[in-house]
Amino acid sequence: MTTTLHPDPDVSTRPTRTLPWYAFGLANLAVVVVLSLATWYLFLDPQWSALSTYPQPLTAWMFWTIIAFVWAGFTLELSPFARLAQPWRGLAVAVATGGLAALITWLLAAGWGAVDANFAGSRPDGLGYVLGSLIVLYSFVLYTMSAVNWGHWPWPARGLTQPWLGIASLAGLAVPVLVLYAIFAMPPLVDWATPGTTVLGVFTQIGFFYCFVVSSILTGALLGNWPWRLAGSPGRVVLASVVGNLALGTVFYFGLGGIAALILGPANVAAIGEQLPIFAAQVGVCWVFWLVMWPNAFGNKPDGPGLGAMAARTAITLVLAVATFALYYWVLAGAVFHEPAAAPGATVNGSALIAIDWLIIIGLWYVVAGESWGLPRMRTTETPTTASAAPAA
Repeated sequence: MTTTLHPDPDVSTRPTRTLPWYAFGLANLAVVVVLSLATWYLFLDPQWSALSTYPQPLTAWMFWTIIAFVWAGFTLELSPFARLAQPWRGLAVAVATGGLAALITWLLAAGWGAVDANFAGSRPDGLGYVLGSLIVLYSFVLYTMSAVNWGHWPWPARGLTQPWLGIASLAGLAVPVLVLYAIFAMPPLVDWATPGTTVLGVFTQIGFFYCFVVSSILTGALLGNWPWRLAGSPGRVVLASVVGNLALGTVFYFGLGGIAALILGPANVAAIGEQLPIFAAQVGVCWVFWLVMWPNAFGNKPDGPGLGAMAARTAITLVLAVATFALYYWVLAGAVFHEPAAAPGATVNGSALIAIDWLIIIGLWYVVAGESWGLPRMRTTETPTTASAAPAA
């Protein structure tokens, strides 16, 4: 840790503490893990918590919380909270997104569920909650691409700025989200669907479409929208990102699924059976955790637009994701998170789409919305030696 002097004596003459990028990242990681475990044990743990929410409606609430953060943090770019200072901004975002998620989950299960029993929270095996929250999957695909790949196209070209730019994006993508939801999510889960209309089973569609999200965040957040930005005009970039993420996401679906099967082993693969396609998303959610943390907490090192740097960032986050997946399923899920077996007869426990999602939520709240409040800033320049020098960022 080093110190720098603030150049404005009217603000402060106290040294500004900084940390090198790796120490700043590790400090953020430590805070996220501690906060995640503390809140998990209090509110979410299937054995220790007094709340009987595991796995539903907990999973539904987590899905809605993440998409609520995407809307607030990426679509609206936190504009409703811009006037708040830290830590109140981070706390307000957490309360707003978590509260909105709880409200939507309850309205769908208890409100709309009274009209259509397919959505009811009382439906066996939590299928009502699954049906109500699957729309988040398709929202995640489109709203994430809009923010990180499309630059909110076409609304900036029409002169819109926040919050109207975000509101236009929210409204403009609502219809395609509903169309995807009606085509893929509803037929296998509602009793009034026409027989034979199921396109993809529930486990397959979660694994498949989540991999599109991984591709979008990887290329948009980690790689500076490369290679889609090479297409040229904004419209062409949008088209390239849609086609490219579809292709790359398909590769990820088979590749990450294969990695999951290799780590789990033949006996667990056999026990998991028809649920195996969802494990592409289980590895994917571990990768998304690092795709959130690496650019926001670790400075996106090695930084720079070169192909070598981009390849290194991709490899680093993928290796960390695979290690996280293996550590979670073989050690943490049962011993730390106290989750039940992943499937009857399996020797591994848990669901990464629950526990790792919680790490992602805490990371988004603390690192992104909260701007790592309470930690020294990341050192990005050489330490100044005089009071006239600029402070470290």
